[in-house]
Amino acid sequence: VLESAGHAGIARLQPAQDFRDARGRSSTGLRALFRRSSIGLCGPGAWLLRKGSGANWRWRAMLVPAAARGAAWGYASRHWALSCLGMRQQITMKPAPATISGIMPAAPPETLTQELHPVPLAVEGSAILHQMFRVRWSEWKGLDSGQRQKIAQEFAAAFAASEEQGKSAFYSLLGHKADLLLLHFRDSFDQLNAAQLQFDQLQLRDFAEPASSYVSVIELGLYDSSVKLYRSLAEQGIEPHSSEWKRAAGELMERQREAMRPRLFPRIPDSRYLSFYPMDRRRGEERNWYRLPIEERQRQMEEHGLVGRRYAGQVQQIISGSIGFDDWEWGVDLFATDPLVFKRLIYEMRFDEVSAVYALFGTFYLGIRCPGARLGELLGGKVPQSS
Repeated sequence: VLESAGHAGIARLQPAQDFRDARGRSSTGLRALFRRSSIGLCGPGAWLLRKGSGANWRWRAMLVPAAARGAAWGYASRHWALSCLGMRQQITMKPAPATISGIMPAAPPETLTQELHPVPLAVEGSAILHQMFRVRWSEWKGLDSGQRQKIAQEFAAAFAASEEQGKSAFYSLLGHKADLLLLHFRDSFDQLNAAQLQFDQLQLRDFAEPASSYVSVIELGLYDSSVKLYRSLAEQGIEPHSSEWKRAAGELMERQREAMRPRLFPRIPDSRYLSFYPMDRRRGEERNWYRLPIEERQRQMEEHGLVGRRYAGQVQQIISGSIGFDDWEWGVDLFATDPLVFKRLIYEMRFDEVSAVYALFGTFYLGIRCPGARLGELLGGKVPQSS
């Protein structure tokens, strides 16, 4: 199972006259399985299989000191057949004539394949800006109705074109975190900054206090295509980041950009409800998403995607990358006509491996769509109605 998962190196040792485990205790029947880590075979973690008083072999988990790992490696390389899978370099081991009593015959020579390039390819699209504001209600209420109406009309006129094109949308936020959310999709970060500055010039900005913001870019990860491409290039002996490798990767991304253009540069959905939240992948000492082999990450993401596809037609999801742009790694926008679907979808996803083990979530924002022409009604205390 560990071999097929692609992240284990297995050392198969025939029982010796005397072999001591990591705690110095003698064992006449020892098998050692060393998990591949950042330093290769005999990494910091190891599983030892010791034969107890009965007929069964038992796995014992322990942290094997470096000295013990070195001794085990030296002993094995001198005396016993050794076959390893999942190593970082290409190595061919010669088999010994001995067999592993009661478990398996001596392994034939095996050539180890180089680990695939770990970074999946991705294509990017629209730049996204979320702006959350608190309304200075006391100052706003101090204006007469004519002034409030004029300010609201100025705002609606300023963003009428971008709203019609599906590039800007506005939401009334539930809860205390903020009152308004302004959402902008643009073709570049320069255009995104222009949208931000456009709002800053309006009179409404004097009554809107920034509560938070989030900058990102629509991102479609190409895990499946990346793994297939990397395997093909590795079989041809093409090194990562060589000119041939870069050319093949560039051609793949160009094809994907054209095929996925509607998803890379979408309109903001017209759905009445929005759920937005940022998220990370765990990078702790014990659980680190970025240390998993790319094939394992591909498997987990595929499982994760199956859950989302079951909600097709009920919710529309837009994922944006924000590494280097904001405090979290991704932003997630969910759009639906029924807000309960947000809870059901996110709850179900918590049970898949990539979420249960590696996901970290930021602040959630729940909003109700407010057409720009009806912002005056919203600021007058009325729940926004659809266009």
